[in-house]
Amino acid sequence: MPRARNKDDLLKSANENYAKLMEMILNMTENQLNTPFDFSGDASKKEAHWARDKKCSGCADSSL
Repeated sequence: MPRARNKDDLLKSANENYAKLMEMILNMTENQLNTPFDFSGDASKKEAHWARDKKCSGCADSSL
């Protein structure tokens, strides 16, 4: 689907994508649903950098 050009197209696209997401979640196994996300090994994710830096709280600037 092309990029939404107006509010109606945006709402339609959002509703379709939400329905796809819910369908995907409903089709997941119990094991998949209970597996935690772990992005700590992915250097391209800013959350991974934040989590890694938080583990080293003694390394942080003590003036904060």
